[in-house]
Amino acid sequence: MGLHRSRLLLLLAIFMITGTNAKADSATPPASCAGASFRIGTQNLWHYPKNYKERLEGLKEGLGEGLPAIMGFQEAWRYSGNLSLFDEFVRRTGYQSYFARTSNWLVMQEGDALASKFPIEAIKTVGLPHTQALIKRTVIQSVIKTPVGRVHVLVTHLNPFEKARDIRADQIDFIAKLIGSLPANEAVILMGDMNDGLASGIFKPLLQLGFKSAGDGKISTYDPANPYSSYPEPSAIDHIFYRPAQLELGGVGLMFVEKPISDHYGLWADFCAAVPAR
Repeated sequence: MGLHRSRLLLLLAIFMITGTNAKADSATPPASCAGASFRIGTQNLWHYPKNYKERLEGLKEGLGEGLPAIMGFQEAWRYSGNLSLFDEFVRRTGYQSYFARTSNWLVMQEGDALASKFPIEAIKTVGLPHTQALIKRTVIQSVIKTPVGRVHVLVTHLNPFEKARDIRADQIDFIAKLIGSLPANEAVILMGDMNDGLASGIFKPLLQLGFKSAGDGKISTYDPANPYSSYPEPSAIDHIFYRPAQLELGGVGLMFVEKPISDHYGLWADFCAAVPAR
Protein backbone atom coordinates (compact mmCIF):
# COMPACT_ATOMS: atom_id res chain seq x y z
CA MET A 1 0.00 0.00 0.00
CA GLY A 2 2.82 2.39 0.93
CA LEU A 3 4.69 1.63 -2.31
CA HIS A 4 1.61 2.27 -4.46
CA ARG A 5 1.00 5.53 -2.61
CA SER A 6 4.61 6.64 -3.22
CA ARG A 7 4.30 5.91 -6.93
CA LEU A 8 1.02 7.81 -7.07
CA LEU A 9 2.57 10.84 -5.41
CA LEU A 10 5.54 10.70 -7.80
CA LEU A 11 3.25 10.61 -10.85
CA LEU A 12 1.23 13.51 -9.47
CA ALA A 13 4.40 15.57 -8.97
CA ILE A 14 5.49 14.88 -12.55
CA PHE A 15 2.08 15.97 -13.80
CA MET A 16 1.99 19.11 -11.69
CA ILE A 17 5.37 20.52 -12.78
CA THR A 18 6.32 19.91 -16.39
CA GLY A 19 8.32 21.75 -18.99
CA THR A 20 7.39 21.54 -22.67
CA ASN A 21 6.85 23.62 -25.76
CA ALA A 22 3.22 23.93 -24.54
CA LYS A 23 2.20 20.29 -24.97
CA ALA A 24 -0.77 19.16 -22.87
CA ASP A 25 -4.45 19.23 -23.65
CA SER A 26 -6.05 22.42 -22.32
CA ALA A 27 -9.48 20.90 -23.05
CA THR A 28 -8.86 17.99 -20.69
CA PRO A 29 -9.70 18.65 -17.03
CA PRO A 30 -6.69 18.38 -14.70
CA ALA A 31 -6.49 15.14 -12.73
CA SER A 32 -7.71 16.81 -9.54
CA CYS A 33 -10.67 18.55 -11.25
CA ALA A 34 -14.06 16.89 -11.40
CA GLY A 35 -15.56 19.34 -13.90
CA ALA A 36 -14.78 22.26 -16.15
CA SER A 37 -11.30 23.75 -16.25
CA PHE A 38 -9.14 26.13 -18.23
CA ARG A 39 -5.47 26.80 -18.87
CA ILE A 40 -3.87 30.22 -18.52
CA GLY A 41 -0.33 31.35 -19.27
CA THR A 42 2.09 34.26 -19.11
CA GLN A 43 5.05 34.99 -21.38
CA ASN A 44 7.57 37.82 -21.53
CA LEU A 45 8.41 38.12 -25.24
CA TRP A 46 11.84 39.85 -24.85
CA HIS A 47 11.79 43.12 -26.72
CA TYR A 48 14.63 42.37 -29.13
CA PRO A 49 14.21 40.87 -32.63
CA LYS A 50 17.38 38.78 -32.22
CA ASN A 51 17.07 35.36 -33.91
CA TYR A 52 13.53 36.25 -34.96
CA LYS A 53 13.13 33.40 -37.45
CA GLU A 54 14.21 30.77 -34.93
CA ARG A 55 11.99 32.21 -32.23
CA LEU A 56 9.04 32.38 -34.64
CA GLU A 57 9.53 28.68 -35.37
CA GLY A 58 9.47 27.98 -31.65
CA LEU A 59 6.24 29.94 -31.36
CA LYS A 60 4.63 28.01 -34.22
CA GLU A 61 5.53 24.68 -32.62
CA GLY A 62 4.01 25.78 -29.33
CA LEU A 63 0.64 26.70 -30.81
CA GLY A 64 -0.73 23.19 -30.87
CA GLU A 65 -2.13 20.90 -28.26
CA GLY A 66 -1.98 22.28 -24.74
CA LEU A 67 -1.85 25.96 -25.63
CA PRO A 68 -3.37 28.09 -22.84
CA ALA A 69 -6.80 29.50 -23.67
CA ILE A 70 -5.81 32.79 -22.01
CA MET A 71 -2.36 34.35 -22.44
CA GLY A 72 -0.82 37.40 -20.84
CA PHE A 73 2.22 38.96 -22.51
CA GLN A 74 4.88 41.43 -21.45
CA GLU A 75 7.30 43.18 -23.80
CA ALA A 76 4.84 42.44 -26.59
CA TRP A 77 6.87 44.29 -29.18
CA ARG A 78 6.13 45.40 -32.72
CA TYR A 79 9.18 46.24 -34.84
CA SER A 80 9.19 47.95 -38.22
CA GLY A 81 9.04 45.42 -41.03
CA ASN A 82 6.03 43.68 -39.44
CA LEU A 83 8.12 41.74 -36.96
CA SER A 84 6.04 40.79 -33.91
CA LEU A 85 5.72 37.50 -32.06
CA PHE A 86 2.60 38.82 -30.35
CA ASP A 87 0.85 39.68 -33.62
CA GLU A 88 1.87 36.29 -35.01
CA PHE A 89 0.34 34.60 -31.97
CA VAL A 90 -2.95 36.44 -32.43
CA ARG A 91 -3.04 35.87 -36.19
CA ARG A 92 -2.37 32.15 -35.92
CA THR A 93 -4.71 31.45 -32.99
CA GLY A 94 -7.58 33.78 -33.82
CA TYR A 95 -7.79 34.77 -30.15
CA GLN A 96 -9.36 38.04 -29.09
CA SER A 97 -6.55 40.40 -28.16
CA TYR A 98 -5.77 43.64 -26.38
CA PHE A 99 -2.53 45.61 -26.59
CA ALA A 100 -1.60 48.30 -24.04
CA ARG A 101 1.34 50.29 -25.36
CA THR A 102 3.98 51.07 -22.74
CA SER A 103 6.67 52.62 -24.97
CA ASN A 104 6.97 53.96 -28.50
CA TRP A 105 10.39 54.25 -30.14
CA LEU A 106 11.26 55.04 -33.73
CA VAL A 107 11.41 51.43 -34.92
CA MET A 108 9.58 49.62 -32.14
CA GLN A 109 6.43 49.76 -30.04
CA GLU A 110 6.25 47.76 -26.84
CA GLY A 111 3.39 46.90 -24.52
CA ASP A 112 1.60 44.56 -22.19
CA ALA A 113 -1.04 42.43 -23.85
CA LEU A 114 -3.74 39.84 -23.35
CA ALA A 115 -5.16 37.24 -25.74
CA SER A 116 -8.11 34.96 -25.04
CA LYS A 117 -9.98 32.12 -26.69
CA PHE A 118 -12.85 32.86 -24.33
CA PRO A 119 -15.05 35.98 -24.54
CA ILE A 120 -13.54 39.11 -23.00
CA GLU A 121 -16.44 40.90 -21.31
CA ALA A 122 -14.51 43.98 -20.18
CA ILE A 123 -10.94 45.24 -20.40
CA LYS A 124 -8.95 48.37 -19.60
CA THR A 125 -5.48 49.58 -18.68
CA VAL A 126 -4.61 51.05 -15.29
CA GLY A 127 -1.37 52.95 -14.67
CA LEU A 128 0.92 51.80 -11.86
CA PRO A 129 2.84 53.94 -9.38
CA HIS A 130 6.27 55.16 -10.53
CA THR A 131 5.34 54.97 -14.20
CA GLN A 132 7.42 57.17 -16.52
CA ALA A 133 6.65 59.13 -19.64
CA LEU A 134 8.83 57.06 -21.97
CA ILE A 135 8.38 53.65 -20.32
CA LYS A 136 4.99 53.18 -18.68
CA ARG A 137 4.16 50.56 -16.10
CA THR A 138 0.59 49.28 -16.23
CA VAL A 139 -1.76 46.52 -15.24
CA ILE A 140 -4.32 45.20 -17.72
CA GLN A 141 -7.60 44.60 -15.94
CA SER A 142 -10.06 42.28 -17.69
CA VAL A 143 -13.11 40.13 -17.09
CA ILE A 144 -13.19 36.87 -19.06
CA LYS A 145 -16.02 34.36 -19.33
CA THR A 146 -14.30 31.03 -18.68
CA PRO A 147 -15.75 27.50 -18.40
CA VAL A 148 -15.81 27.94 -14.61
CA GLY A 149 -17.48 31.37 -14.70
CA ARG A 150 -16.39 35.01 -14.79
CA VAL A 151 -12.74 35.48 -13.89
CA HIS A 152 -10.96 38.79 -13.41
CA VAL A 153 -7.61 38.40 -15.20
CA LEU A 154 -4.90 40.97 -14.53
CA VAL A 155 -1.63 41.17 -16.49
CA THR A 156 1.35 43.28 -15.43
CA HIS A 157 5.07 43.88 -15.83
CA LEU A 158 6.75 45.43 -12.80
CA ASN A 159 9.89 47.55 -12.80
CA PRO A 160 13.10 45.53 -13.31
CA PHE A 161 16.47 45.42 -11.53
CA GLU A 162 17.44 44.87 -7.90
CA LYS A 163 17.51 48.57 -7.05
CA ALA A 164 13.80 48.92 -7.95
CA ARG A 165 12.50 46.50 -5.30
CA ASP A 166 10.86 49.30 -3.29
CA ILE A 167 9.14 50.47 -6.48
CA ARG A 168 7.86 46.95 -7.15
CA ALA A 169 6.59 46.78 -3.58
CA ASP A 170 4.57 49.97 -4.15
CA GLN A 171 3.21 48.56 -7.40
CA ILE A 172 2.12 45.30 -5.75
CA ASP A 173 0.47 47.24 -2.94
CA PHE A 174 -1.45 49.26 -5.55
CA ILE A 175 -2.55 46.10 -7.38
CA ALA A 176 -3.64 44.46 -4.12
CA LYS A 177 -5.86 47.46 -3.36
CA LEU A 178 -7.26 47.29 -6.89
CA ILE A 179 -8.08 43.60 -6.37
CA GLY A 180 -9.70 44.49 -3.05
CA SER A 181 -12.18 46.69 -4.92
CA LEU A 182 -13.39 43.80 -7.10
CA PRO A 183 -16.47 41.66 -6.29
CA ALA A 184 -15.50 39.27 -3.50
CA ASN A 185 -17.47 36.38 -5.03
CA GLU A 186 -15.62 36.42 -8.37
CA ALA A 187 -12.29 34.73 -9.00
CA VAL A 188 -9.16 36.79 -9.67
CA ILE A 189 -5.88 35.81 -11.37
CA LEU A 190 -2.86 38.11 -11.48
CA MET A 191 -0.02 37.13 -13.78
CA GLY A 192 3.05 38.54 -15.43
CA ASP A 193 6.75 39.28 -15.20
CA MET A 194 7.11 40.67 -11.70
CA ASN A 195 10.91 40.73 -11.61
CA ASP A 196 11.09 39.29 -8.10
CA GLY A 197 10.73 35.99 -6.27
CA LEU A 198 8.46 35.16 -3.36
CA ALA A 199 11.34 35.43 -0.89
CA SER A 200 11.67 39.16 -1.67
CA GLY A 201 8.72 39.95 0.59
CA ILE A 202 7.10 42.37 -1.86
CA PHE A 203 4.10 40.09 -2.40
CA LYS A 204 2.91 40.26 1.21
CA PRO A 205 -0.20 42.34 0.34
CA LEU A 206 -1.31 39.61 -2.07
CA LEU A 207 -0.60 36.80 0.39
CA GLN A 208 -2.65 38.64 2.99
CA LEU A 209 -5.58 38.55 0.55
CA GLY A 210 -5.27 34.76 0.35
CA PHE A 211 -3.32 34.53 -2.92
CA LYS A 212 -0.73 31.89 -3.80
CA SER A 213 1.76 31.75 -6.65
CA ALA A 214 1.18 28.71 -8.87
CA GLY A 215 4.09 26.36 -8.29
CA ASP A 216 4.81 28.16 -5.00
CA GLY A 217 7.28 30.44 -6.76
CA LYS A 218 9.74 27.58 -7.29
CA ILE A 219 9.60 27.27 -11.09
CA SER A 220 12.52 29.09 -12.70
CA THR A 221 11.37 31.12 -15.70
CA TYR A 222 14.50 33.27 -16.08
CA ASP A 223 17.07 30.54 -16.23
CA PRO A 224 20.69 30.08 -17.41
CA ALA A 225 19.57 26.94 -19.29
CA ASN A 226 17.76 29.26 -21.70
CA PRO A 227 20.25 30.26 -24.45
CA TYR A 228 18.75 33.76 -24.61
CA SER A 229 19.07 34.43 -20.88
CA SER A 230 22.12 36.20 -19.48
CA TYR A 231 21.17 35.62 -15.83
CA PRO A 232 23.63 33.35 -13.99
CA GLU A 233 21.18 31.73 -11.57
CA PRO A 234 17.72 30.12 -11.83
CA SER A 235 15.12 32.75 -11.02
CA ALA A 236 11.36 32.39 -10.51
CA ILE A 237 10.27 35.94 -11.36
CA ASP A 238 7.21 35.24 -13.53
CA HIS A 239 4.09 34.44 -11.55
CA ILE A 240 0.46 33.36 -11.80
CA PHE A 241 -1.27 34.35 -8.56
CA TYR A 242 -4.64 32.86 -7.62
CA ARG A 243 -6.79 32.32 -4.53
CA PRO A 244 -7.28 28.64 -3.60
CA ALA A 245 -10.62 29.59 -2.02
CA GLN A 246 -11.84 30.50 -5.52
CA LEU A 247 -9.86 28.32 -7.92
CA GLU A 248 -8.26 24.89 -7.59
CA LEU A 249 -4.84 24.47 -9.16
CA GLY A 250 -4.76 21.39 -11.36
CA GLY A 251 -1.27 21.69 -12.82
CA VAL A 252 1.55 24.13 -13.52
CA GLY A 253 4.61 24.12 -15.75
CA LEU A 254 6.82 25.84 -18.28
CA MET A 255 6.15 26.70 -21.93
CA PHE A 256 8.46 27.21 -24.89
CA VAL A 257 11.36 25.32 -23.32
CA GLU A 258 12.61 23.07 -26.10
CA LYS A 259 12.71 26.00 -28.54
CA PRO A 260 12.65 29.20 -26.48
CA ILE A 261 11.01 32.29 -27.95
CA SER A 262 12.40 34.71 -25.35
CA ASP A 263 14.95 35.10 -22.58
CA HIS A 264 12.08 34.02 -20.28
CA TYR A 265 10.34 30.68 -20.40
CA GLY A 266 6.55 30.92 -20.37
CA LEU A 267 4.54 29.75 -17.37
CA TRP A 268 1.16 28.00 -17.53
CA ALA A 269 -1.36 26.84 -14.95
CA ASP A 270 -4.59 24.80 -15.09
CA PHE A 271 -7.53 25.83 -12.92
CA CYS A 272 -10.97 24.55 -12.05
CA ALA A 273 -13.57 25.88 -9.63
CA ALA A 274 -12.66 25.31 -5.99
CA VAL A 275 -14.92 22.96 -4.06
CA PRO A 276 -16.64 24.96 -1.27
CA ALA A 277 -15.51 24.01 2.22
CA ARG A 278 -18.08 22.10 4.27
